[in-house]
Amino acid sequence: MKKNFLKLVLLLTLSVGIFSCSKSDPAPTEASLIGTWQYSKKTNSAGAFIDYIHAAGCGKDKIVISATTIKSIIFGAAPQGSTTCSESMITFPYTRSGSVLTVQASTTATNVTIVNLTNTELTLKKS
Repeated sequence: MKKNFLKLVLLLTLSVGIFSCSKSDPAPTEASLIGTWQYSKKTNSAGAFIDYIHAAGCGKDKIVISATTIKSIIFGAAPQGSTTCSESMITFPYTRSGSVLTVQASTTATNVTIVNLTNTELTLKKS
């Protein structure tokens, strides 16, 4: 009887030990859309991703996203005889509903879908 009782206690102890263990990694957090994102890829006319070419000798083209606006900063090559790159900056208000951004450009609203968002990568697709 004593042997059976010890086996039962051992079995219960092992069961509790096996089933009460859990991974202690913190829960993943959602990456933030807000920040500065450099262009690295774009789509060609066939819809395939190709490398984005930045103007040589200038800053990297980027978008800066705040809680309510998207600012596009594009650098152009320096005119011949100049060492200063041109810079074009346009700011658009936007709203977000889930993975869809509605960007207001003048009188036209354009929907853009967030395809991928991590801490290091943002992929957008015009809807």
